Amino acid sequence: MNNSENWRRQQLEKKELVLHSPSHGEGKEEDEKNFVRFLKFGTVDASLLMLCTLAGFSFEGVIAKRIGAKGYGPVLGAGIGNAFADTVAGLPEGKSAAVGVGCGAVLPLIPIFGAMALRREFTGATVMVAGGASAALFAGTFLSSYWPSNEKK
Repeated sequence: MNNSENWRRQQLEKKELVLHSPSHGEGKEEDEKNFVRFLKFGTVDASLLMLCTLAGFSFEGVIAKRIGAKGYGPVLGAGIGNAFADTVAGLPEGKSAAVGVGCGAVLPLIPIFGAMALRREFTGATVMVAGGASAALFAGTFLSSYWPSNEKK
């Protein structure tokens, strides 16, 4: 059996395990616990994100004056707020999970910081480049979850 066929077989086995796991309908009590756990995560995450985004919007004038370019307040508020909110909301899952989520949330800010360093206003082409970089990061990270790995099992 070649690598491609082996990978497909492994993926089908994983799907079979997922479909028959208690979290997919067989364990109602476990489903309810997961629902409540993730409801709390989502509430903490979205609330902190909203507060930080609004703070960034409120400080737009100060931020624009400090870096010499407009448009970064809400983006910084949302980006930094997202990293902060994900980290805080992830704490019940464990320290390493929270730090991992927080670090992953900071990565899409790198193109924003690059544009800020160049003192480019956050409009037009700058927004498109930052958005494209974030989309590429999302696609690469998301797809890597489904791509066959070269790790030995």
